[in-house]
Formats: sequence, structure tokens, C-alpha cells
Amino acid sequence: MLNDKDFISQFENLTLPPSEFNHLGHLRIAWLYLSRFDQNTAERKLLQGIKQYAYHLGAQDKFHFTLTVVTFHLIAKRIKKSGSPSFLTFVKTNPDLVNYLPKVLNEYYSEQRLHSSEAACTFVTPDKKPLKVLYNDNLSV
Repeated sequence: MLNDKDFISQFENLTLPPSEFNHLGHLRIAWLYLSRFDQNTAERKLLQGIKQYAYHLGAQDKFHFTLTVVTFHLIAKRIKKSGSPSFLTFVKTNPDLVNYLPKVLNEYYSEQRLHSSEAACTFVTPDKKPLKVLYNDNLSV
């Protein structure tokens, strides 16, 4: 496993092997940015970085704006609530986000709404249950 500094550097330089950027890799970069930057900066860097990484790999269709924003805010909320001194601690104390993220998201979104083309390109609000996500309308990626 790469150390945090190398993980961030390779992600930002687009040299991170795709095998390192699985679901845990997505959670890890969000956690790392939240541990280093204020929430707005972390969110902006995360969205821009994931989009750029996906485009670099020729997988632009895999970038999903709403999914990224909502997952980021769930991570931020969990960190604020219970703290996470390390990513490994975060993983151990949040198995639902690690192993059952679709189930967590299903509490807020119908499959149709979350997997719509609109949700992939821009933030869409939940249609099942309100989710308090502080979304910055001035954010552009």
C-alpha cells in the first residue's frame, strides 16, 4: 500500500495505477483531502481530481457527480461526528460506506434518480429522504 503522500501525488499527477483507485481508493482520497484542507477546498479538489483521473484513463463515463458529492459529504459528516485519526480507523468504523455504499445511498435516492444522466453530470437532490449536503453552487469541474 502506498503511503499517503505518494498516493496523493500519484493521484494528482495521474500516475496512480487504476488498481489503486478502486472503491477504497476513492474513499481514501476523500479522507486524505478532508484531513488536509477545509471542506470546500477538499470537495473541489476531489471532484476535479476524480474527473481528471477518469478522463486520463479514457473512462469519462465513469465519473458520477452526484455519487461523488454525496459520498464525500457522508465521509465528512462521519469524520466530524466521530473523528478518524487515520484512514484505516475510518474504514474500520464505517463498514457500511466501505462495503454497502449502494445500500446507504438507497436510503436517499431511487435507483432511477441516482443513475440518471442528469445525476452523473450535476448534483441532484434525493427523492426519498432529505440529505443535508452542503453543496457549493459555484463549484465547477
